[in-house]
Amino acid sequence: MSDKAELYSILYSLATLERAFMHGSLEPSQKLEYASLCDDLLEQYHSLTATMDSTDPLSILTFANNDDITFFKLALRRIKAGVNGCTEHNHIKQINPDNNNNANKKIIAEATAAFITLLDAIKLGYNTRDSLHPLLANTLKSAGKVIVNNDFKGRSNLVQWLIRINKMSITETLEEGDLKLLLDDVDSAYSGFFEEL
Repeated sequence: MSDKAELYSILYSLATLERAFMHGSLEPSQKLEYASLCDDLLEQYHSLTATMDSTDPLSILTFANNDDITFFKLALRRIKAGVNGCTEHNHIKQINPDNNNNANKKIIAEATAAFITLLDAIKLGYNTRDSLHPLLANTLKSAGKVIVNNDFKGRSNLVQWLIRINKMSITETLEEGDLKLLLDDVDSAYSGFFEEL
């Protein structure tokens, strides 16, 4: 499959998922699958476009009519956010606060591990989109499975960092001052996460 055909299929799939999410067509049990599929497509998009000449993904849609372009803009909205809608708006909740079983403990442990991994990566100087974005997205996704209410202290800062990092080019890096701010925000969010447990 050519790069353009593959990009078209990724954009079409993302737009379809985004439309279903926006229209509330997903049952609560389907949101985890949506998030996983969306994250996979976003990773494929970034991997593919990193090797392509065109910087505008819609440039391949020159044959599309206006309705199609509007449809594909749903995909671009998700690409600009850099994370699935459930993670961005904290719609995934798997933990049952009234049940202290092993499944709940595992979900909490996974979220804790995601925070620690992200903190360690920042301390080790990870400063590129390819190194930080997956870790930050995973941290938000994991924490979103634990927190039963819609937010925890510091979560919105992490979402803003995720969007900022997603907008970085492949060659762009975060400066040392930005890494310190990111580290402070992640540490603060980690504390806020634990306050909600």
